[in-house]
Amino acid sequence: MGGPSEQEIERLLGNFRAGRVDIADGIAHTITQKHPGFQFGWKILGVIAKQGGRLSDALAATQRALLLDPSDAEAHNNLCVVLKDLGRLEVIRLHSSSHPKC
Repeated sequence: MGGPSEQEIERLLGNFRAGRVDIADGIAHTITQKHPGFQFGWKILGVIAKQGGRLSDALAATQRALLLDPSDAEAHNNLCVVLKDLGRLEVIRLHSSSHPKC
């Protein structure tokens, strides 16, 4: 199954970079629904949710991104930031033992 078109990704990133997070959020949701294996869609969805204060959504999206690409250091860092904001320091300690970038 293929990923989103280059135009969809550019539209997502353009809106995100321009601060139009509500639009970017909608595009990211559409992309992840149409292409659930597209790791970057989940990663940016997690970032958008965190910026909007939706920490549970950010956690779920970031975990999904990491399931799709466990080697993504940026996603590991994003996970640790969300866990810190959720006050789940014990989980960060466990996670950091195998992923020192946290």
